[in-house]
Amino acid sequence: MLSLRFHCRHLPHLLSPLLLWMPGGLPAVAAEKADDPQANIYQRKWSREELQATLDDSSRWLGKSLVKMDYVPPPWTPMKVKDGIIHCWGKRYRYTGTLLPSEMTSQEKALLTSAPRLVVKVDGRSLEFTKADTLDFAQEHDGLVIVRSRATQEGVTVEITARYEFDGMGKIGLKVSTEGQLEKCELEFPLQVDQSRLFHLAGSRTGIIVDGKPSPGAAVPPLSNSGEVPAKGMALDAFREILWLGNQDVGFSWFADGMEGWLIDNEADIQVIGAAEDGTRLLRIKLADRPQHLKAPMEVVFGIQATPVRPRREDFRTRVGWDKHLSKQAFDFRWRWGDGYYYPFQDTYPDKARADVEEQRKLGREIMPCSSVEYMGEYRFSRSQFGAIQDPGLKHRALLLWEDEWQRVQQETGDPRQAAARRKAYRERQSKGDPGNKSIESLLTLPRHTAPGNDWNGKISQPTSYPVRYCYHSAFQDFYLAKLYDLVKATGLRALYLDQQLYQCGNPDHGCGYLNHDGKWVSQGNVFAMREMMKRMYFTFHQLTGEPPEIMLHCSFQMVVPALSWVTTFWDGEKYVLPNHEKSLLGREFYSEFLTEAMLQVQHSGKPFGFTGDFLPQITRAELRGMKVTSPSPATTRDMMGLLLLHDSHIDAQQALTYHGPLVTHILNQRAAYPLESMETLYYWEKGLRVSPEPVRVTAHYGKDEALLVVYNWSDEPVRAEVALEGKLAPMQAASATDALTQEPLAFTAPVLGVELLPRDFRLIALRLPDPPEVEAQPESAP
Repeated sequence: MLSLRFHCRHLPHLLSPLLLWMPGGLPAVAAEKADDPQANIYQRKWSREELQATLDDSSRWLGKSLVKMDYVPPPWTPMKVKDGIIHCWGKRYRYTGTLLPSEMTSQEKALLTSAPRLVVKVDGRSLEFTKADTLDFAQEHDGLVIVRSRATQEGVTVEITARYEFDGMGKIGLKVSTEGQLEKCELEFPLQVDQSRLFHLAGSRTGIIVDGKPSPGAAVPPLSNSGEVPAKGMALDAFREILWLGNQDVGFSWFADGMEGWLIDNEADIQVIGAAEDGTRLLRIKLADRPQHLKAPMEVVFGIQATPVRPRREDFRTRVGWDKHLSKQAFDFRWRWGDGYYYPFQDTYPDKARADVEEQRKLGREIMPCSSVEYMGEYRFSRSQFGAIQDPGLKHRALLLWEDEWQRVQQETGDPRQAAARRKAYRERQSKGDPGNKSIESLLTLPRHTAPGNDWNGKISQPTSYPVRYCYHSAFQDFYLAKLYDLVKATGLRALYLDQQLYQCGNPDHGCGYLNHDGKWVSQGNVFAMREMMKRMYFTFHQLTGEPPEIMLHCSFQMVVPALSWVTTFWDGEKYVLPNHEKSLLGREFYSEFLTEAMLQVQHSGKPFGFTGDFLPQITRAELRGMKVTSPSPATTRDMMGLLLLHDSHIDAQQALTYHGPLVTHILNQRAAYPLESMETLYYWEKGLRVSPEPVRVTAHYGKDEALLVVYNWSDEPVRAEVALEGKLAPMQAASATDALTQEPLAFTAPVLGVELLPRDFRLIALRLPDPPEVEAQPESAP
């Protein structure tokens, strides 16, 4: 199932392997050769000296960070703590003698109506914990504040340690102790209804059960879903790692790696999003419902975060794209820039790579190589963009040493108690600094270290084995970051494309998985490890280049909110080309037939999170897979573009992904001709825009003397739309109007702009005030 979904995800991606690193770039000793000349190509092995060099070099990175992270990089601001209030960019978390923040604000908007509470039932008594007996704040540095709170009632003690970082992410450790019988424990977050009308649910496992029924989600199989919270609320009967509730501007997110430590009988009503009552919507998380006497305190870990997680760049509308036909192409995307698929690292040609980076930077573009933390092939390719690779076909030395420990495991099938013992052994090894590698002697007994088969020599994309998936909860994180450090230091690179999702891992040999409430060994989602990995990437780029990096994340099936802090561009959308699904383009003419306003506002505008939304159409890819698309006409493309521009989103107009690439490019270039980065924006869901008839939506970008309107017809009938130029658009009553795509002048009678629209089509209307008359210079009077 995951293999099929992965193949659906990538544009020209053929899923070939990624390569791993050699200390110092090239091997110090030539690899051992077989006696047969033909076998020299396919039957080689690394030497003892080379394997030992890799093992020795691991002391440089294993369990270590090569960059400091005790400061706040741009665009965030240093944290401050005063009078119980934690200040960080765009947010305030206020404690009023409470266990958790009684107030959370984002962009000056309140997210909570009152303090969160922990409801505990012990020996038949229900207790509510809100106030703290003790409360302590400690600012470790500009980017980290630790809050410790504690409360005791009737023999029950609650202790909380909250670690807040500069983007507003709070990692919460909760401990409940009692000598009585614990019968229930639930977290409750009272949210402002106006700031919790939309939702996003995301997880690492398929199957979203809402109110006892499977949810179609946004893909097949469903990993996530977005939309408007139903009037009656929603009860999740299958755990999701990520919950987000918000509106088009701000929101509140709750997340966890899994249910480790939860004392529950089943997942019914595991997470409940309540109906709106008196301005409050209650988010309830069930942590315990199985009566038992605790042998040790119940301990759980979760996170909270207000969104948006970061400010967007002022030029975010043009700071995307790698289509060379775009007038403001920001990135030069490189699929095979390194020594293979998903491998940006330059083992063989670092000098050529640096020259490439510098050449493109002179043209105003950044090289954006393709990479992934998870998808890595095992073998070195024969050729890269810059030429032949030394020792092609050999499995990477680090993989030979650590691949078993680093690999992601979906489900541990052995005895759960043995898995728990292996995880305990891993932690003991970790405390002693034991890397857990295979012995060099055992590796030298293998018959070969090269890729299987004889068809890859001299080719740029062979051997094509399905990439091994590595887990960023393992020491692979340290290894990858060390490789990235070397790459950025050698080339000056400032951008990176990451193709990865939130996947499950249950490999106890690097600390993943846990015994669940049924005594089974289950996988975890690793939300915090994914966040930490990307955070370390961000600091690596910033510390070595002095500039914030441009990280583009491709994760079409889920938004992992705490990881989005490090992302400037989020690429999303191919999940809408799937067979036999109600949220699919297949068998339809238009995206607007199944994409709702709420789905677009949550997943594709980027506004409530802080990223630039970038859309990934896969209409032609679907056709290549033999799937039927009803009508790949220009109307299909215009409908798609109208929806995206309406939601301030973007698209990369690659010819391989759309039937009408030149049309997409023309629309984007005409839009980019206007100074959108200096304009204000009124979205169709905001007050201040009056338009008729009902199916029509308008988003307006406006400045002092010009405006650009996206007028979209969300219906199957042609209409004459009438846009009232009033309020902030009132000055435009004196403007001239032009179709920005055709340059056709449009006549209108102020204060109403009339526009003819075809079904499911849009018009891009430019309004411009006349230039003020020139004032002739008066001659100076004689003294």
